[in-house]
Amino acid sequence: MAVSPDNAIMALAEDYLSRRQYGLRFRNLESGNWYPEMLDNVSPDFIWANDSETVYYIKKHGTTLHPFQVWRHTVGTASTSDELVYEEKDETFYVSLHKTTSKHYVIIFPRQRHHDRGAATGCRAAGRPAAVLYAAP
Repeated sequence: MAVSPDNAIMALAEDYLSRRQYGLRFRNLESGNWYPEMLDNVSPDFIWANDSETVYYIKKHGTTLHPFQVWRHTVGTASTSDELVYEEKDETFYVSLHKTTSKHYVIIFPRQRHHDRGAATGCRAAGRPAAVLYAAP
Protein backbone atom coordinates (compact mmCIF):
# COMPACT_ATOMS: atom_id res chain seq x y z
CA MET A 1 0.00 0.00 0.00
CA ALA A 2 1.21 3.51 -0.83
CA VAL A 3 -0.39 6.93 -1.00
CA SER A 4 0.21 9.30 -3.92
CA PRO A 5 2.60 12.24 -3.34
CA ASP A 6 -0.36 14.66 -3.09
CA ASN A 7 -2.11 12.34 -0.56
CA ALA A 8 -5.21 12.04 -2.75
CA ILE A 9 -5.08 8.41 -3.95
CA MET A 10 -4.21 5.16 -2.20
CA ALA A 11 -2.78 2.26 -4.21
CA LEU A 12 -3.32 -1.16 -2.67
CA ALA A 13 -1.82 -4.48 -3.81
CA GLU A 14 -3.85 -7.51 -2.68
CA ASP A 15 -2.99 -11.20 -3.06
CA TYR A 16 -6.26 -13.01 -3.75
CA LEU A 17 -4.88 -16.49 -4.47
CA SER A 18 -2.02 -16.82 -1.96
CA ARG A 19 0.34 -17.35 -4.91
CA ARG A 20 1.97 -13.93 -4.77
CA GLN A 21 -0.20 -12.87 -7.70
CA TYR A 22 -1.39 -9.43 -6.70
CA GLY A 23 -4.15 -7.18 -7.96
CA LEU A 24 -3.42 -3.45 -7.76
CA ARG A 25 -6.40 -1.17 -7.03
CA PHE A 26 -6.79 2.55 -6.40
CA ARG A 27 -9.00 4.50 -3.99
CA ASN A 28 -9.81 8.19 -3.94
CA LEU A 29 -9.13 9.16 -0.33
CA GLU A 30 -11.38 12.24 -0.40
CA SER A 31 -14.53 10.51 -1.70
CA GLY A 32 -13.70 6.99 -0.48
CA ASN A 33 -14.60 5.58 -3.91
CA TRP A 34 -12.55 2.93 -5.68
CA TYR A 35 -11.38 3.60 -9.22
CA PRO A 36 -12.81 1.05 -11.70
CA GLU A 37 -9.54 -0.47 -12.91
CA MET A 38 -7.72 -3.43 -11.41
CA LEU A 39 -4.20 -4.31 -12.54
CA ASP A 40 -3.94 -8.10 -12.41
CA ASN A 41 -0.99 -10.48 -11.95
CA VAL A 42 1.39 -7.84 -10.67
CA SER A 43 4.17 -7.70 -8.09
CA PRO A 44 3.53 -5.74 -4.87
CA ASP A 45 6.41 -3.43 -5.95
CA PHE A 46 5.07 -0.21 -7.44
CA ILE A 47 6.16 3.43 -7.44
CA TRP A 48 4.13 6.63 -7.65
CA ALA A 49 5.38 9.22 -10.15
CA ASN A 50 5.56 12.82 -8.97
CA ASP A 51 2.37 13.81 -10.85
CA SER A 52 0.29 11.70 -8.39
CA GLU A 53 -1.60 10.16 -11.34
CA THR A 54 1.01 7.77 -12.73
CA VAL A 55 2.14 4.48 -11.21
CA TYR A 56 5.03 2.28 -12.33
CA TYR A 57 4.35 -1.40 -11.62
CA ILE A 58 5.79 -4.83 -12.36
CA LYS A 59 3.88 -7.54 -14.20
CA LYS A 60 4.63 -11.19 -13.55
CA HIS A 61 4.98 -13.82 -16.25
CA GLY A 62 1.68 -15.70 -16.60
CA THR A 63 3.25 -19.17 -16.32
CA THR A 64 6.42 -18.75 -14.25
CA LEU A 65 5.20 -15.83 -12.05
CA HIS A 66 8.63 -14.30 -12.62
CA PRO A 67 8.59 -10.46 -12.31
CA PHE A 68 9.80 -9.38 -15.78
CA GLN A 69 8.00 -6.29 -17.13
CA VAL A 70 7.69 -2.70 -15.88
CA TRP A 71 4.56 -0.81 -16.97
CA ARG A 72 3.34 2.78 -16.60
CA HIS A 73 -0.34 3.23 -15.62
CA THR A 74 -2.40 6.41 -15.34
CA VAL A 75 -4.98 6.11 -12.54
CA GLY A 76 -8.54 6.26 -13.86
CA THR A 77 -7.72 4.67 -17.23
CA ALA A 78 -8.07 1.10 -18.48
CA SER A 79 -5.01 -1.11 -18.09
CA THR A 80 -5.16 -1.78 -21.85
CA SER A 81 -3.75 1.72 -22.37
CA ASP A 82 -0.76 1.12 -20.06
CA GLU A 83 2.71 1.62 -21.55
CA LEU A 84 5.44 -1.02 -21.39
CA VAL A 85 8.56 0.73 -20.04
CA TYR A 86 10.96 -2.20 -19.70
CA GLU A 87 10.94 -5.94 -20.36
CA GLU A 88 13.60 -8.34 -19.08
CA LYS A 89 13.93 -11.11 -21.66
CA ASP A 90 16.55 -13.12 -19.74
CA GLU A 91 14.57 -15.52 -17.54
CA THR A 92 17.45 -15.77 -15.06
CA PHE A 93 16.85 -12.13 -14.04
CA TYR A 94 13.97 -10.71 -12.02
CA VAL A 95 12.93 -7.05 -11.89
CA SER A 96 12.44 -4.69 -8.93
CA LEU A 97 11.67 -0.95 -8.65
CA HIS A 98 13.11 1.85 -6.53
CA LYS A 99 12.80 5.64 -6.49
CA THR A 100 15.93 7.78 -6.21
CA THR A 101 16.52 9.92 -3.13
CA SER A 102 15.98 13.03 -5.27
CA LYS A 103 12.58 11.55 -6.26
CA HIS A 104 13.27 12.50 -9.88
CA TYR A 105 13.84 8.97 -11.23
CA VAL A 106 12.46 5.48 -10.96
CA ILE A 107 15.24 2.89 -11.04
CA ILE A 108 14.43 -0.48 -12.58
CA PHE A 109 16.74 -3.19 -11.23
CA PRO A 110 16.98 -6.42 -13.22
CA ARG A 111 18.78 -8.73 -10.82
CA GLN A 112 20.40 -12.09 -10.90
CA ARG A 113 22.28 -13.92 -8.18
CA HIS A 114 25.69 -12.48 -9.15
CA HIS A 115 24.90 -9.64 -11.54
CA ASP A 116 22.82 -6.46 -11.38
CA ARG A 117 21.76 -4.10 -14.13
CA GLY A 118 19.68 -0.99 -13.82
CA ALA A 119 17.42 1.14 -15.99
CA ALA A 120 16.23 4.63 -15.11
CA THR A 121 13.17 6.57 -16.23
CA GLY A 122 12.05 10.05 -15.22
CA CYS A 123 9.29 10.48 -12.65
CA ARG A 124 7.90 13.60 -14.29
CA ALA A 125 7.59 12.98 -18.02
CA ALA A 126 5.56 10.16 -19.51
CA GLY A 127 6.62 8.65 -22.79
CA ARG A 128 10.37 8.64 -22.21
CA PRO A 129 12.14 5.33 -22.78
CA ALA A 130 14.11 3.78 -19.95
CA ALA A 131 17.87 4.29 -20.12
CA VAL A 132 19.71 1.05 -19.37
CA LEU A 133 22.59 1.23 -16.89
CA TYR A 134 25.02 -1.57 -16.05
CA ALA A 135 26.73 -2.24 -12.73
CA ALA A 136 29.92 -4.24 -12.42
CA PRO A 137 29.43 -7.71 -10.88
